Amino acid sequence: MEVIVIGGGPAGMLAAISSAQKGNKVTILEKMNMLGKKLLITGKGRCNITSSIPIDEFIKNIPGNGMFMYSCFNNFNNKDIIQMLEKEGIKTKVERGNRVFPVSDKSQDVRQALIRILKRLDVKVILNAKVEEILVPITQKVTIVKEFVQVENLVEDENWDCGFVHWQVEKSSEQVVVSICPEEVDPFPAPPVNYVLVESPSNFTFSLIQKVNVEQKGNYCLSVEYEGTDTTDVNVALVAKQTGANEDGQVWKKVIHPTEHGWSLHQMKDIPCEVGVMEIGIEIQSPPIYGKIRRLQFVLQDKK
Repeated sequence: MEVIVIGGGPAGMLAAISSAQKGNKVTILEKMNMLGKKLLITGKGRCNITSSIPIDEFIKNIPGNGMFMYSCFNNFNNKDIIQMLEKEGIKTKVERGNRVFPVSDKSQDVRQALIRILKRLDVKVILNAKVEEILVPITQKVTIVKEFVQVENLVEDENWDCGFVHWQVEKSSEQVVVSICPEEVDPFPAPPVNYVLVESPSNFTFSLIQKVNVEQKGNYCLSVEYEGTDTTDVNVALVAKQTGANEDGQVWKKVIHPTEHGWSLHQMKDIPCEVGVMEIGIEIQSPPIYGKIRRLQFVLQDKK
C-alpha cells in the first residue's frame, strides 16, 4: 500500500516509521525545508521526550474521557519510544517531574535518530511541499505546491540528500562521491549548517543545478561558501541561467578560487532576472580533489 503522511514533525515521522514497518511504501510531505524543525526547540533545546509515569497516569491527565486513548497507548507507549531511541544509541535520563530527556541534552540527537530510522525504512521525504487540498472523489488526489524560498540556504537541511530529486546532479564518473555532512553551529539549538562534500580519486566534472522561481524582476546575487583543494587545473564556477521560451537563455558564470584553509565566501552579483525560472548552482572541473559547498543562496539585490 502507498501511504502519504502530511507533516514531518515528530508525530509525522513516527507515523511514517510505524507504517513503513508494516511494509507500506511511505512518503512524507513537509511544508518546511527540514523534518522535525520544531522538535529542535522542545525542552529549551534539550527535547523533553516523554514522561516516565505509568500509562494509567497518562490516561488520568487527558482532558475528557481519556480511556479512548487506552488502545493507542497499549500499542505504543512511553517505554516504546525510549526503547526505539536507545536502539539508535540515544541514552535517556529521568529528571524532576518524571520528565525524560536524552543524556546529551540535545534535541538534534533525537531528530537525527528518527531520520536514520526513516532512511533505513526507505521512507521518501519531499520537503518544501505544501499540501493545499486533498480531493477524494472516485480516486484520491493530493495537490502539492513546491516552494523554493529565495533567501533560504539551499543546502541547509540534513535531509537534503532525500531531496536530490529536486536538483540536477551531474557526475562524470561513478567514482565521484557526493554526500551531505552536517556541522553544528552556535547558538544551540540552531539547525546544523550542512555542506555538500564532493570527492573523486581521478579527474572529474561535477555540477549541481537548482531551479528557483523568480517572482520579482530585479538584480540578484548568487553566493556560496566553498572550501576545497587549491591546485592547478581546478576550475570551480558559480553559474546562473534564465530559462523560458528561449532554450539558449543567457548564462552568467563566475570562476571562484578555492582555499584549503577554511571556508571562503564567493558572490556573483548584479544578475538581471525577469519573472520566471532561473537555473542556479555550481560547477567543478578538476583533477583528484575534494570540494565542500555550503550556504548556497540566491537573493534579490534591488528591484527594477
